[in-house]
Formats: sequence, structure tokens, C-alpha cells
Amino acid sequence: MRYGVVISFNSSKGIGNIKDSSTNIEYGFTKTDCPHEVEILDEVAFEVITENHKMRAINVKPS
Repeated sequence: MRYGVVISFNSSKGIGNIKDSSTNIEYGFTKTDCPHEVEILDEVAFEVITENHKMRAINVKPS
């Protein structure tokens, strides 16, 4: 489990970005990966998977 901060979220498209607190790497996520309501600067916990040679956040939830 990793921890980070939501740095952007487009509610109309259902996509956003999270910045990992320990590595400062940004990961994208979709609304399906985050069933909870999140806003910019919310602290979240998430897991990372590799999909089509890109890292993506899944199981995003408020921490």
C-alpha cells in the first residue's frame, strides 16, 4: 500500500492523478479505481499496477 495526495481530478471525465508522498512519482487513476469521493489535496492510500507499460493507481481510498 502506498500513500499520496490527489493533485488533480476531472469529475466530468472521471480521471485524476495522485502524487506518491515517498517517491514524488505521479500515477493516474480512474473513477472505477476510486469508488469514494475524493477532492484535490485529499490524502489517499492506493496500490500500483503496470498496464501497457504505464504505472496506474488502483484501489484508491481515503487514508
